[in-house]
Amino acid sequence: NGWMEGYAKLQKYRELNNHCRISKQCGDMVLFRWVVNERRKYRNFIKKKRPAQTKVQWDLLNSIGFFDGFHVDPWMEYRKGTS
Repeated sequence: NGWMEGYAKLQKYRELNNHCRISKQCGDMVLFRWVVNERRKYRNFIKKKRPAQTKVQWDLLNSIGFFDGFHVDPWMEYRKGTS
């Protein structure tokens, strides 16, 4: 699906560049827009709004360091608010 294609591109970028900080200068506007969208979905996830990442998507992004630099575990913060 489209999400997995974006994730695969990000994963490849991460392997080549050792980070997931995509900017417009990366040369791939499709990947850039995908990452911008995922960042927005992450903010929505924290605020418990939609659209947001699923737990599976969050786990995949977390596994390649997409959230490096964040000081809290957003999934745990989200779960606290739903119990």
